Amino acid sequence: MKGTGHIDVVISLGIFLVYLAVIFVVFKPSIAQDTSADYLTTIIKENFEQEASWKTFIEVPLFVESDPIGNRKISVTYPFLHPLENTTVLLNGYPIAFSITSGNPGDLYIDINLDGGKKVLEILQSEVLYARVDPSYDPLGGLETFDSQYGISESLHGYSSSRLESMENYQTMKLRWHYPPYREFSVNITDSLTDEQLYFFGSLEKPRAQADILEWSDFLIEDTGNEIPITIRVKTW
Repeated sequence: MKGTGHIDVVISLGIFLVYLAVIFVVFKPSIAQDTSADYLTTIIKENFEQEASWKTFIEVPLFVESDPIGNRKISVTYPFLHPLENTTVLLNGYPIAFSITSGNPGDLYIDINLDGGKKVLEILQSEVLYARVDPSYDPLGGLETFDSQYGISESLHGYSSSRLESMENYQTMKLRWHYPPYREFSVNITDSLTDEQLYFFGSLEKPRAQADILEWSDFLIEDTGNEIPITIRVKTW
């Protein structure tokens, strides 16, 4: 009877091992399928948006009007409640020196050539540092009386040109994004109006099999707040 008991154990173990083998054979293809197609394009899109997008970019126009009195220092109320280091002041699309006093809100001091008529400045604030601040800037004295008025603020959402330009090489991106090492991808960004290629990240190899493609439209936001309509095309294989 003892010998029969041992035989039963061996038979049961054999049946169990066969059962495990069947499970691996049946379910392994479905697991491989889950790590391709939609899954791979999702990896790229989610990581790309996290690293290259701006959640908020606020632009406020400032209208200044005065007599022609030359280069002067002017003072207005700072339009934001957030830190100085996320601020840029633009005149005719170019950053100019400024300073902000403490307070909530503080005062914004700007050097400007008051040559008569109306000027439009842009006060920008974003999640990225683009401040052009002169550390030796003296906001005291020489202030002029003038007419000024803030316009309606605009919130912009899209992809940062500077963030895109600072993204690392392809192999580093694959490792950081936990992309399968034996698979490849590419991200191609073009101007939606001219079809000009603006940025490209990824493998330059020609896909050995049919590639999966995900495409969507958005905006590229430059440092000055300028918006460019773009098309993002993700390819995985």
